[in-house]
Amino acid sequence: MTEAQERASDWLAAVDPDNNGHDDRNVALEQMCRSIDGMLRTGKAPIRRVRMSLGVASVEVEWDYPQQVAPQVTVTPAAAPVAVAVAAAPAEAVVPEVVGHAVKSPLVGTFYAAPEPGAAPFVKVGDEVHAGQQIGIVEAMKLMNPVEADRAGVVVEIKVGNAEPVEYDQVLVVLAPSEQE
Repeated sequence: MTEAQERASDWLAAVDPDNNGHDDRNVALEQMCRSIDGMLRTGKAPIRRVRMSLGVASVEVEWDYPQQVAPQVTVTPAAAPVAVAVAAAPAEAVVPEVVGHAVKSPLVGTFYAAPEPGAAPFVKVGDEVHAGQQIGIVEAMKLMNPVEADRAGVVVEIKVGNAEPVEYDQVLVVLAPSEQE
């Protein structure tokens, strides 16, 4: 159990001492704690400050970005699940537009450009590929998942290096239309 989960458990016990789970504040607080725990795990910078209140459910998170505007996360109550709104993002989070067709990662994992260590890569810049051709592998939970081109084209850019972690829907390879189309 993480420290945030332990704190959440303590807070939940204080809000709902008989642990019947019928208190809406209990649900809101648990969702807020899960959000904070997730941010702690995935944040690219250390969190400087976390402020949390239960009355009119709100969460404020401040990251320690040197000389940048820190994104602030606000969680507000709603009739349905708690909503999270990101007020600002760091400048480095802006993703440039991809020119050409992007072949994206189908899941989160580690990208491999070759079938095994030391082997030639599936594709190189300048290679012509056809729809359904394997261009890489994404390993997730010890399973090797093939990544295939979803259309024909010429590889103009490989955006991810071998054995690098990738996110869902991250651009792996950029294809330009082939001359045969």
